[in-house]
Amino acid sequence: MTKKLSASLILAVLLCSSISGKDLANQVSSGVYQFLPTAANTPGAFGAFFKTKIDFLNPTTFSYQVFVTFYNKDGKQQPSKSFSIAPNELKSWDNFLEAFGWAGAGALQFDSFLDPPGGSQDFEFIISAEIYTESPSGKYRTPVEVESGPVDTTWPAFSSGINVTSQERTNLGCVSFFQAQTVMAEIHGSDGTTLDTLPIPLVAYGWNQIPLNIPMTNGYVKWIPSASAHCWAVVVNNKSNDGNLIPAIQYLH
Repeated sequence: MTKKLSASLILAVLLCSSISGKDLANQVSSGVYQFLPTAANTPGAFGAFFKTKIDFLNPTTFSYQVFVTFYNKDGKQQPSKSFSIAPNELKSWDNFLEAFGWAGAGALQFDSFLDPPGGSQDFEFIISAEIYTESPSGKYRTPVEVESGPVDTTWPAFSSGINVTSQERTNLGCVSFFQAQTVMAEIHGSDGTTLDTLPIPLVAYGWNQIPLNIPMTNGYVKWIPSASAHCWAVVVNNKSNDGNLIPAIQYLH
């Protein structure tokens, strides 16, 4: 099948179009170009070491190649890495970033259509992902939603249920495409009081995550980007390092 869109063009459309990301993905072809907003292969607080488990399923009758690109604080990391997958095969990695030679934290993009030689809209796939850490008490997991959709300047966006206590900590993160920007994270208490506004600076094609150090229970974040961005909060238990990823949700009104 003839390719119709370049990778940069489809990403621009996905992030900037007035059509919802889900609807547009369905129009282009769901499951051939997917984005994982956060992944890790890095030490964390309270003795944790965070890894990313990925299960990649090819439900089709085709063999094909997949390109994977990593975005971190320095921007898009080149070159992209690749792997091949057979019909109806499931590939699993317990530490995906390490397997592909990447360390730290960032975002991942999977592509079987736009950039791989011979790519096709028929080369669909399904991804399950989680960030986890192991402890003497077992493995603690944070499921990661694939292609949760960007926020932009059109509608306000929020992540709710934020805790910073002696038992839990919270990190705030975003990834931006095409241009550098600073996303402002407006922090609110449960009663709606604005407690602070924190900047999250991002280079073009860059990822960043910062700690939230304002004590609160059941607060929320209002995201204020200057361009399209994927944003989230992650609330982590200080004892177990078990986490809850809370993507930014736009309030459409």
